[in-house]
This record gives sequence, C-alpha cells and structure tokens, in this order.
Amino acid sequence: MCFQTAQFAARTDADGAIVLLPEQDRSLWDTTLIMNGERFLNQSAVGDALSDYHLEIAIAACHCTAPTYADTNWPRILQYHDLLLARQPASGIIALNRAVALAQLRGRWRVL
Repeated sequence: MCFQTAQFAARTDADGAIVLLPEQDRSLWDTTLIMNGERFLNQSAVGDALSDYHLEIAIAACHCTAPTYADTNWPRILQYHDLLLARQPASGIIALNRAVALAQLRGRWRVL
C-alpha cells in the first residue's frame, strides 16, 4: 500500500483528470512512503516463502524506485509477471500486465 499511496498526488491533474504513469510528475510522489514500502518489502523477504503479494509489491517497487518512466526496470517487471502467471495461469489481469511489460521491452504498441 505504501508504493501505491505514494503516487496519489500525481495521479490526477488540477481538473481531476487521470494522469497516466509515464506523464506523472514524480516529484509529487511521497518519498517517505516509498522508503517505507522498500523497508517493509525487505522485511517481508526474510525467509524462504514467496507469495503473490511479494511479487506484486516487487513490481510496484520497480515502478516507484525508477527515477523516470524511461528508467523503469522492465526486464525485472517481466520476470515478476512471468512468476505470477506461472502461479496463476488463468489470470487475465496478470497476462495483460505481462503483455504491457513485454511491449515496453520490445517496442511501442497501439490500442485501436
């Protein structure tokens, strides 16, 4: 929740319109919440257990810790989605999110 909440101030513009992740002003992100998210993720990573939540939080961490959208670690995000999809092969949402990560790595795509 820290990673998601950290972005709230940048998710809408002054008129309340949605601002997509690539256009968000990252200087509006709450760095304290991002640091807390990293700390909680590191604490939860102790031991051998790996849950879907660990993977989902790791994806959020990749987005929140990248200095710019262009610097996002898409190979790592794709790896996390691959692991999630292996755990939940019937999940359309995970498959869609994986496709977005793959498109970021292999080139732009358009939605018609």
